Amino acid sequence: MLDPMTALGIAGNIVQFVDFSIKLLGDAHELHKSAEGSLQESLDVEKVAGTIRILQMKLRIQDDHHVSGDDKAENLLEELCTSCDETAKELFEVLGSLKVQGKKSPWKSMRQAIKSIKGKATIAKICDRLNGFRETLELTILVDLRNLISNQSSTLTILSILKVAVRTLSFPFFRIGVSSRQPLMHKLPS
Repeated sequence: MLDPMTALGIAGNIVQFVDFSIKLLGDAHELHKSAEGSLQESLDVEKVAGTIRILQMKLRIQDDHHVSGDDKAENLLEELCTSCDETAKELFEVLGSLKVQGKKSPWKSMRQAIKSIKGKATIAKICDRLNGFRETLELTILVDLRNLISNQSSTLTILSILKVAVRTLSFPFFRIGVSSRQPLMHKLPS
């Protein structure tokens, strides 16, 4: 007879094995039935990575037309977009390697399910890196937007001051009856 701790350890191992087997069989079944040869979870991650690639390309195009005058910030944004794109490509490669290639068979689906379980840690690491890039891009855009608003606010303040100055300067001319059609020389006292 086994001592209680050994029996508990064996029971725990059996539960882990059964849990792993159920997950493996479920993933294999999903892969075998999938039209794309991929798990739904992988397809969702692929959609997100594709969206990130499209958005960073749009950001690059918009940044090319935007002249902020801050070359350092623009270079940082360009580097972030490049790193984001490379990481998204890396994620696509990993996800592509987890798809069932060619004709699907139960055995191929089982092997790909094992690869998918092994690859989840790699996918999670890459997704974490992409998330870090996303957060940094958001912060960079937020700071750039703040600077743009600040610059526009400064411009509006300057325009308001100029408007007051023009009114102040034009007030004496209105007092002496100068109109835009009559020359100033005729209205001056002799």
